Amino acid sequence: MPRTPEQNRIVKDKRKAKITDKALKLFAEVGYNNISVDQITKAVRCSHGLFYHYFDSMEDLFVYLWKEFISNNNIMFPINEALKTGGTKGLKTLTDHYSSITNKSSLNFYALKIALCLNELDNIPDEIKKKMKDVDLKRTLAKLIDQSQNEGNAIAGDANQIAKAIFELIKIDVAKNMNTKGKKSIISGDIILEMLMKKPLSEI
Repeated sequence: MPRTPEQNRIVKDKRKAKITDKALKLFAEVGYNNISVDQITKAVRCSHGLFYHYFDSMEDLFVYLWKEFISNNNIMFPINEALKTGGTKGLKTLTDHYSSITNKSSLNFYALKIALCLNELDNIPDEIKKKMKDVDLKRTLAKLIDQSQNEGNAIAGDANQIAKAIFELIKIDVAKNMNTKGKKSIISGDIILEMLMKKPLSEI
């Protein structure tokens, strides 16, 4: 008995999801610049023809993942909100958010890892380059740390170097938890914020 149009749609959606889920994982673990169509099709165990049935190119796939899984994902750091708040409170906006993501799925963590590494990638699609500032955590941390130092709250030192250290800590923490099943064992956002402050949080 032939499949109904609805059954055909479900099959097609499942095939596409297998490709996108595996690509998201590979991009997060290995990096967009280091992955080929051949590696994705081997991981999914599908033909190149099936890949190109859904996507015109790797760039097309990356743009799709960006739109569907990354840019609007609620695991992403609230960069614009934190910048609008500014200073120490802006830093707290980011660290509070980080504490809230412990129950997110591995696919969410893959998406976050890709976003964190976006500024380190070469040859990313122009459509995504325009959005990079919206996910640039390191630049945001540096600006907020500098503002918090001027408020008399953050530790002394080069704001850019401090931001780089915190950013690398978060990136490693996310990578470590990407493939953890169930609740993620991430560093508490309060611990990260305390590392940045000259005095206890209760006194700020």
